[in-house]
Amino acid sequence: MHFKIEKTGCSERKGLVQVRFDLFLDDNDVGYKDHLVETEIDGKKETVVNPFCCHFCQFEPGVTDEEILYVGELALDIAGKNYHDLKKNKNLPVYFTEDNTKRATAAMRVKNIMKTDFANLKTIGNYRVK
Repeated sequence: MHFKIEKTGCSERKGLVQVRFDLFLDDNDVGYKDHLVETEIDGKKETVVNPFCCHFCQFEPGVTDEEILYVGELALDIAGKNYHDLKKNKNLPVYFTEDNTKRATAAMRVKNIMKTDFANLKTIGNYRVK
């Protein structure tokens, strides 16, 4: 299994930084073939792999890249254990704000996330990110 940070799902959300983690099975994982779909890209038929779970997490604006990857790894572990019953996946409650300064700070952090190549970051931990 591995995860990707899907940039189209990253945004400022009421003062927090929202990150979308797409969770994928690897070709040797049970159920991998269930997530293969045929599609047409630029006039060519291709087989692509859909994620088995999309997980959204919200962070304070000061979140580090390493913390984002750590939570992505946790999401992958939890969803992997609950693969056959994804309803068991639960986030902790978050508290939103309407504070414009915090919202602006979160929006700036999202802009940095959009430019970051998480698969090639130098990190302390080992993460299954692609």
